[in-house]
Amino acid sequence: MFSSHDRDIVRGLAGRIREISELPIMQERRRRWKDLNDLRSDRPLIFVGPEGSWKEIDRTIELACDDPDARMQELEMRQTIYRYECLGDDSVISPYYTCGRYYSASGVGVEFKNASTGVEGGAFKHIPPITNLAEGLKRLRHQTITADRAALAREIDHLNDLFGDILPLRPAPGYGLWTTGLTMTAIALIGLEELMLAMVDEPDHLKALMQFLSDNTKSLLLQFQSEGLLGRNAGANGIGSGNLGFVSELPSPDEPSDSPVLLKHLWGLSESQETVGVSPEMFAEFIWPYQKPLMELFGLTYYGCCEPVERRFEWIRQVGNLRCISVSPWSDLETCAELYGRNYVLCRKPNPSYVASQFEEDAIRQDIRRTLEIAGDLNLAFVLKDTHTVNNQPQRFKRWSDIVRQEIASYCRS
Repeated sequence: MFSSHDRDIVRGLAGRIREISELPIMQERRRRWKDLNDLRSDRPLIFVGPEGSWKEIDRTIELACDDPDARMQELEMRQTIYRYECLGDDSVISPYYTCGRYYSASGVGVEFKNASTGVEGGAFKHIPPITNLAEGLKRLRHQTITADRAALAREIDHLNDLFGDILPLRPAPGYGLWTTGLTMTAIALIGLEELMLAMVDEPDHLKALMQFLSDNTKSLLLQFQSEGLLGRNAGANGIGSGNLGFVSELPSPDEPSDSPVLLKHLWGLSESQETVGVSPEMFAEFIWPYQKPLMELFGLTYYGCCEPVERRFEWIRQVGNLRCISVSPWSDLETCAELYGRNYVLCRKPNPSYVASQFEEDAIRQDIRRTLEIAGDLNLAFVLKDTHTVNNQPQRFKRWSDIVRQEIASYCRS
């Protein structure tokens, strides 16, 4: 239980969030994100994901609560307010609060291990638990999900008592997994170089591993569904590797409902950043057949993250529910614009190094201007992500957003 002092602070922040969520600009942004994902956008949108830089932002946020748990709640709410007041993008603040997803999952039969530098945000290396694919496959086991409904009920009771009259509660959006891409897990099991070599040296064993991972992921998703652990994500929450979920074709979390949430009501994500160095044909043989059935479980899907996707488009376009495609800093913009047209949302990731190291305004402008010249008339969103530092200058995010807005305005007037 929070003290009356801490309770008053948290309730005041909840009121401020509700106030922001009801501003006319929020309604306008909801409409524009929906237009984007409905493939009828008339102007590019902007989304900033500070990611690792939140730790630098947090140092600038003054907390007033006394209790450690209250301070965690306070920080989360102040971050939401900071997003509106200081990032300058087209984020939408929702008039509700999302509660957690409480569950445990059994292992896969082997233990994942990493060797780390011990430095926060520093490098680490996977220590593959499987060094012999043929033998290792025999040790793998499908995972089982166990929902902790008692813990969820306690959180709901606590939050409802604290501020539920101000911010109604909604389930956590999505499905408990960031991606259904599979290759990240495969590499944690056998190693990156080993994955590449197995495509030549042990193709059948690698395909057996990918089939296991695909089957296990499908089982997890269906368990999340049957255990009531899904949350609608066609709203203000982030989807894929950068975008907001508003879209006409999926049920919105803005509307409360007692009906069960199904996978077909959700956005899904798949990607394979780690295999960027393999040929499109090897991707088609060793990765895509195991991703495709997982993508087909969802209502709409998003493909890609840091990898250039255009060389794989021949295959990923086979999924009828594909809607958003990542256009990373390493993508060929002209090729992407030609291939995707207005049939998909282009989630353009400008080069984050122009913001993260030295703030390079001229390079930022040139990057944005070139993107607009090539793809400005398409269904386009600028997504700033992978900013794991801004050299303790979080005001750079607002400046970046302002520059992008200026360039969009100039492009739209021309």
